[in-house]
This record gives sequence, structure tokens and C-alpha cells, in this order.
Amino acid sequence: MTNGIKERISALSGWRRYAAAFAAGAAMVSAMPPFGFFPAVFISIPVLFWLVASAQTAPRAFLAGWVFGCGYFIVGLYWLGIAFKAFFSHAMWLLPVSVIGIPVYIALYYGAAALLAWPFRRAATHFAFVFAVILFWAEYLRGHFITNFPWNHIGYAWHHVLPVLQSAGWFGIYGLTLMTLLWAAAPVMSRRAAGFVLASFFFILGFGILHLQKNPTVETPHLVRIVQPNITQAEKEDVRNKDDIFQRHLKLSATETPHDDKILFVVWPETAIDIFTPEDRKNADRVALSLPAQAFGLIGVNRRVSAPTPSIRNSLIVLHQRSQRPVAQHDKFILAPWGEYVPYAQLLAKTPFGKYVAAVQSLTPGPGPSTLRLGQYLPSFSPIICFEATFAGRMKDITRGKPDFLLFITNDAWSMGSPGPAQHFGFARVRAIEEGIPIVRAANSGISAIIDPQGRVLHSLGLDRAGIIDAPLPNPAQKPTLYAATGDGVLLIFAGCLSLTLLLLSYFFQPFRRPKA
Repeated sequence: MTNGIKERISALSGWRRYAAAFAAGAAMVSAMPPFGFFPAVFISIPVLFWLVASAQTAPRAFLAGWVFGCGYFIVGLYWLGIAFKAFFSHAMWLLPVSVIGIPVYIALYYGAAALLAWPFRRAATHFAFVFAVILFWAEYLRGHFITNFPWNHIGYAWHHVLPVLQSAGWFGIYGLTLMTLLWAAAPVMSRRAAGFVLASFFFILGFGILHLQKNPTVETPHLVRIVQPNITQAEKEDVRNKDDIFQRHLKLSATETPHDDKILFVVWPETAIDIFTPEDRKNADRVALSLPAQAFGLIGVNRRVSAPTPSIRNSLIVLHQRSQRPVAQHDKFILAPWGEYVPYAQLLAKTPFGKYVAAVQSLTPGPGPSTLRLGQYLPSFSPIICFEATFAGRMKDITRGKPDFLLFITNDAWSMGSPGPAQHFGFARVRAIEEGIPIVRAANSGISAIIDPQGRVLHSLGLDRAGIIDAPLPNPAQKPTLYAATGDGVLLIFAGCLSLTLLLLSYFFQPFRRPKA
């Protein structure tokens, strides 16, 4: 049956070939949050491999990979248009740049991967391994260099299959992406090779089931209150609503319950206060007075800084009734392109787009990850603000040791009504597993949640809902995960050795070599 499908796909020509590539890429989006139809990867990836292997020329192979990537990123990232409207409503004629231009640009990674894999097409199993490894490198590079946009990596297809996700504690999301590509390439391989790679899947699945059984959730006596006000982006943009928005946060923060005396932290989402200055005693006092006794307020703000140079930073500040000033703060260090800064702004300023570039409020990034310790006997935490949650291995200040929890604050209202918020939330589960550290997540319009170190969602408040979550803080894992200890180092060594082995096989073994002319 597989051979028949392969022959029909390989025989496609002209526009039908590229329509199939686009459709296969678009279909793979159904594996991502919030849908979670992971079998789509096992359909889309073989189609891509067969289209590239049957391409008559290198440019056609490139086009097949590029068009597949266009389908995947245009459909998977269409919410960029909603975000664009929030920030560039005065220049809607530029909308195609975000909806089409950015995904088409990112898809070049897939086109380049197809081009590099095409010369190895003559031995099917070898080609399947080579293409899977090259696609892994493409995914790794797009998350670290040039585009620096690690969104919807293929490994996130398992976000609803918690046992498989546990392997992220070994080799992170990029390792899970590599393994997923190899598993999905099984229909392209010989039966023996396919059996070998699928055996690795069942090994990882079994490991995940045992790991979850041996590591139940352990809760601390400390309660956390998460405030989710559910404020639309249009409301946030209207300056007339600032006091009303502030009051809605205060009211939720001051909710009276029988367990108020056990609440240690009250968390507000990203940019709950706009704009905050160190001299803003009135608003700081109002926040502090809304907190349960002894609780710390962990508040998302746009913070105005006057020294050494005037700037605005997307920050988290820590407030307490006993202090007249913030007792700690963290500045977002990975800014969202086009929303918080404009890439190549100096170059674009000299073009006809200059006045639109100038309309974007460019923020100043912070120095990097930080771990905040508010007292000797209090849980420590590492703040992560919005876009930073997508960057594996950038969760904490490694010089200050392992924090007791990761604090994620985000807005996400700029993409409501799309899969964007659910995708963003799905990434958070993987960060918890990678680091072996629980997550407290406060989102303006959802999804707010408390997630344990194994990625279990213990308490949550869904999209488009206002309310609070009062729940115990889970304990972190007793031992650091392999990924937390080594980052991508072990994975990159393994992937490098695998890449070198495949190249040597291509050179020394006749079945993999190109015939002489």
C-alpha cells in the first residue's frame, strides 16, 4: 500500500506536485497545539520526502521543500496577521508582509534542507536518514540564528502525549524533533530500518510511562494566586481604559478566601501596568494593599528607566506591603521582533517604510535570565516574559542555581481567536519537562496554569475567561534533568556524529554513491 501511495505522489508533475507539497505542509499544522493530531506528521513528512526524492533537478527539489514549508508556516502562523493589526493598524497595507512574507522567508530553511538532501536520493533508507537529520539542523538553525523564531518545532506534535514528552528531559525539544523526523520517515525506509527506528519510539514511550508513575506531583504548603483579567488588546490600546484595567486587576488580586493567609505570591500577567516608574508610589501602594497579608506581588509592567539612558523595558517587579519600593525586578531579555523592536531598523529607516518603523515603540532588552530569591526560606523563581518561553535552555541564571519554579507571564491577547495562545501554552509544558521545574503561568486572557515538573497541568483557567487560580506550588524534581545539566550539548554531539557517519557512508559505500557519468 505504501509503495502505491509513493508511486502516485512521485508521479505528480507541474502545479499538482507543488500543490501536494503545500497541502502536506498545511496538514502538519494539525499536529501542533491546540489540535494535537500527531499522526499528521507521519503523513506529511513521507509525502515531503517522496516529492524531493522524485524531483528531476535540484531546483525542483528546493521548490518542493520550500513550498512544503510555506504551507506549514503560512497556515500555522496566520495569527501573525492578528498581531500585526494590533501593532500596525495605521499601515494595514503592510499586512501581507506578516501573513505571507515572514512565513515564506522562514520556509527557506525547509527548501535548503531539501536541496542538501536531494543528492542522496538514490538509496531510499539512506536518503530518509540524511533528510531527517538535515531537517533537524534546519529546525535548530531557525531557532537560533538569523530568524531566531523557534515556534512550532516538529517535536511539539507530542504536546498531548505526555509520556513521549518526557524525553524532552533528556534532549530537549530539538532532540524530540530529531526523533520525530526519524519516526515519521519510517515509511520511506526499508522494513528493517523502519523497525529499528520505531523500536526507539516504543522505548521512549515506555520510559515516559514509567517516569510519570515514579514521579507523582508533590505539592508545597505555599499557595500561589494567579490573576487573569481577560482584557482585550483593543481595551489595552485605548488609554482611556487604563484606570479601569488597573481596577480589574486590583479587584481580582484582593479576592477574599479562607486560605488568604497561606498565599505567598500573587501574579499579574505581562504589562498589567503601563507605564510604571520607580517614583510611582500611588499605584505601587494600591497593588500592595490589594495583596493578602505577607504575600508578594509579582507584577508585569512596562517600566520606564531614566538611567543610564532613558528607556522603556518590559519587566516584572516584585512588590510587598512592607516595602516602599519594588524589592526585586527582572527585564525581558529576548524581545519580540516587530512588536517590541524592529529588526534592521536603521536600514529600514532609510527606506519608504521608515515612518512605519518609527511608529513601533522599541523597548530595551534586559541583560539575560535571572533567578530571584526574596528570602532565605522562600521559594526562588526565574521570570520568563512572553516570547522568551519559546527558547529552550534560556530559562534560568545558571550561576545562581536551580530555582524552585519558573514564572511565566504573558499577554497573548494580541492573537486571541487563533491557535497562537494555545501554541504558546503548549511550549510552556515542554519547558517544565526540560528543566524539571514547575511552572506558574499568568496570561492576560488565558491560558493561565500551574504545571508540575513532568508537564502535568494541575490547575488552569482557559481562554477568554476572567478569574483567579489559588493553588499550591509544586516541588521541583529532586534531581536535575539531563537537559537542564547539559543543555543542547549532548544532542549536538550525537547529531554531529550521526551526520558525519551518514556522510562517510555516502562516500565509502557504493550503494549510496552517485554513479559515474
